[in-house]
Amino acid sequence: AEPSEEVNLVQSARQLEMSVAMLASLREDRTKERTELLALIDASHRRLHGTVAQEPPPPGLRAEVLEQLFSRLERLEASEAERRARAEEALRRLQQLWAELGMEVPGSLEPEELAMMQGPLPVSDSALAYLESRCTKLAAWAEELAEEDRRAKAVYEAWEELLAPLASSPPEIPAGLPLLPRVEALRGAAVAAAESSAELAEREVAALRAFQDGVHLKRMAEVLQEADAAEDFVAKLRVLGHYWEYISALRTEHKRISELVAAREALEAEMRDFDEEVSDPSRFKKRGYTGVQE
Repeated sequence: AEPSEEVNLVQSARQLEMSVAMLASLREDRTKERTELLALIDASHRRLHGTVAQEPPPPGLRAEVLEQLFSRLERLEASEAERRARAEEALRRLQQLWAELGMEVPGSLEPEELAMMQGPLPVSDSALAYLESRCTKLAAWAEELAEEDRRAKAVYEAWEELLAPLASSPPEIPAGLPLLPRVEALRGAAVAAAESSAELAEREVAALRAFQDGVHLKRMAEVLQEADAAEDFVAKLRVLGHYWEYISALRTEHKRISELVAAREALEAEMRDFDEEVSDPSRFKKRGYTGVQE
């Protein structure tokens, strides 16, 4: 019986040793898993909030403790995924606003915008707040520029309406321009139209005065008098535009009559030269024979 008891003791000792080894291995595995979970939780928390997690982890290596840590990590990862979707949507909106405004990329971007374009998109509280704030700011700017664009367009169209009767127009605005370059183009066109229109008004009034000196028409004198009484070049252009159809028709008719008179005078000169030639008795000698022979 004694040898049998010794065998049992040996087997029990071996089983105990195996159990201790298994527990030690399990402890090592769970310690490693806990360490990895805590590192992942801290990294996710840092990405979300800029700092490591402030909530202390539950103590121990029991399975339910590891399950709690794993659940916490899942919640953080879900929050990251939700924030990443918001950040990507905000960045797309930001890019749309850059294009709508006509901002130079990357030249006119803020450093934060440039960093988000070049690197991985952050999902932290501050990054998401910046993206949403920047979108709000650029959207408000776009609304202001759209209103300014409407005002500038109204001014441009007023110049078009003023100059159209005189067969003139402000500089053309290229189609499809974003807001910033479009507003600048409209402003520049208005300035250029004002400068050229002042010269146009003076030039046309001077030309009309010279024309009147040749025709001496009562109605033309009245037009000139009204133009001279205008308070500025814009008012002069309105006067000219009001009478432009009459002025153009009169100039065309005057040109036609002048050409007819010139043609008639040329024909009369040719007829005089011919009469002088056929009335000259020496014309036969010039041809080399006498009048009798002819």
